[in-house]
Amino acid sequence: MAESKFPRKGVKHGEELVQRTRKAVLNAFDALDKRSKVLSEILCDELEKNPIKFMELAAKLIPKELHVETTGGKRANELTTAELEQRIYNIDSVIERIRSGDITAEEGANSIH
Repeated sequence: MAESKFPRKGVKHGEELVQRTRKAVLNAFDALDKRSKVLSEILCDELEKNPIKFMELAAKLIPKELHVETTGGKRANELTTAELEQRIYNIDSVIERIRSGDITAEEGANSIH
């Protein structure tokens, strides 16, 4: 039996697996560029071959619409412009971290004050 290219050093933590997976995906994109293949054409071919499977995969990969609710001592119309801008900035930052996979939606929701 051939030796695996994936060393088994015990159970990996989720964050490390996510980082390794991202790195592998980025390396695959680099390899694709070197082969002069266009990703959109490959995706189009897959969509034509099996549209249901393609859409199921796309649904898993494309970020879902996020709804964020906050609670605080003041209503939005009671905040100063600077306070409101800061809250919007904080929420946007959390949403970006969720979309990039740095944190889960639950972690993001818990981090907004």
